Amino acid sequence: MSFRICLGFLLATAVLPAQVQERPVRPDPTGEISEQEGSDVKPVEDGRRSKEAAQRAQEKEEEANLTPEQRLARHVTHGASAHCRFVTSMKPAKLMPGQTGTLTIAALLQGRAVIPATATLEMVATGQPGPYSLGAMQARPPENGRIEKGYLGRPVYENYLVVDVPVTMAAEAQVGKKTVVAVDLKFDLYDGTSAMPIGRFIDRATYEVEIGTAADPAVRGGSGTAQPVGDAPTVRATSTPTPVKPDAATKPDTLQGNVAPVADKVETAPVVPAKVEPSPAGDTMIEEEGLPPFLLVGGGAVLVVVLLLLFARKK
Repeated sequence: MSFRICLGFLLATAVLPAQVQERPVRPDPTGEISEQEGSDVKPVEDGRRSKEAAQRAQEKEEEANLTPEQRLARHVTHGASAHCRFVTSMKPAKLMPGQTGTLTIAALLQGRAVIPATATLEMVATGQPGPYSLGAMQARPPENGRIEKGYLGRPVYENYLVVDVPVTMAAEAQVGKKTVVAVDLKFDLYDGTSAMPIGRFIDRATYEVEIGTAADPAVRGGSGTAQPVGDAPTVRATSTPTPVKPDAATKPDTLQGNVAPVADKVETAPVVPAKVEPSPAGDTMIEEEGLPPFLLVGGGAVLVVVLLLLFARKK
């Protein structure tokens, strides 16, 4: 029995080294690769590198066949602070609810960067973060190049680019608050010397605008102090009223509902006094419109006679 056990143990010890040799090579925890493992991994790594090189060569070939516009469209950079910076202003500075103003954006170009007149320049439609809406962008016309030799005499923006964007404040905007107006621009920059494209960029211009108060709809004219509602205005005479003819009175103004002011003075024809002429008897006429003297004397005599007759009759 013990002989069989010993024989089984010897056979087991003889087979164990063969199993250890057939075990696969595992990576060393220290990162080192054994010679046998390195011989197996090297063909795989060489194949991966060759595949990547072939892919890069294909991309370069495709890039060479692309037009400048396609090449710019494939490489869009967010942020152009290395080539230009924005300066913004709003007119008017405050916007009332429902009012429309103009946001002016000036892109100050730095270094050799220029924007040709034919380059891409547009406003990117994005969700507005505030209570406002943007209108169509309007770029101011370029000038012929005078600085960069690559664009001499050609329409180009050399030093700066100015665009105007209408901004309409929402009617429900809260008065007294401030909101940031943001405009995203997409534009192409070129090198002014070589006339080669630098790249296509998307950048944001911002301006903080205050929502102003609405104007009072009850506007009172005149420079004097307004009187309280319901109090009768005090009228002071500035000159002595003079009588006027009935036809000189003014008629009410049917259009405005007001009465035109009455003239202070009415010109009338001067009264000429009657001339006094001597009568043939030497007496003078009192007035042209009065009785002559002989009638007065005769009338007096008749009155005396009547009185005498009445007195004698009573006796």
